[in-house]
Amino acid sequence: MRTDRNRISSSAAASISLQAAPERFEVHYVVEDAPEGWKGTTGRMDLDFLKTRIPAPSDDSFVLVCGPAGMMETISGTKNPDRSQGELRGVLRDIGFSSANVRKL
Repeated sequence: MRTDRNRISSSAAASISLQAAPERFEVHYVVEDAPEGWKGTTGRMDLDFLKTRIPAPSDDSFVLVCGPAGMMETISGTKNPDRSQGELRGVLRDIGFSSANVRKL
């Protein structure tokens, strides 16, 4: 995300994590232009960031990706024009994830 105004609300993310398996669900917000007082992660997501914050690719891991088009292209590839998932590209493919383990929102 460019700024924290673009993120889904913390309560929405908390709700998702409670409905899933809360002991296995993590939300990571990364903003490029952080406002004063931001306590989250700043900068851009890249290979090193993902390797330290998401589980290794396996049948038991699943990654949800959302963000601006440039970030999506880098991390997972963008959706097709018809909004279908499209081919998995980017860093997630490079580290071994398959389209079965990634959902582009």
